Amino acid sequence: MKSLQRSNTGLRGTVLRTSQVLVCVLAILRSSVPLLAQVTSTIQGHVSDTNGASVPKAQVKATNESTGVSRTVFSAEDGFYRIPDLLPGKYDVTRA
Repeated sequence: MKSLQRSNTGLRGTVLRTSQVLVCVLAILRSSVPLLAQVTSTIQGHVSDTNGASVPKAQVKATNESTGVSRTVFSAEDGFYRIPDLLPGKYDVTRA
């Protein structure tokens, strides 16, 4: 009967140690998640005509010069536009 109790205690100890290791591993993984986040940028500006007046609803296109990937947005009523979440790189911005 004593050997059975020792075996049972040993099993509880193993489960406890396994649980502690699992908690440590999860804590390490959780703390490393921000390291995996991508860095992004935003391009913003104002569209105006030759007289300096704001151009509402103008189509603005930003093209990554390295990848050729482009994003298109429209300027607001006041002529301002914003293109968020762009990957780092050089962009060619044009009014389409």
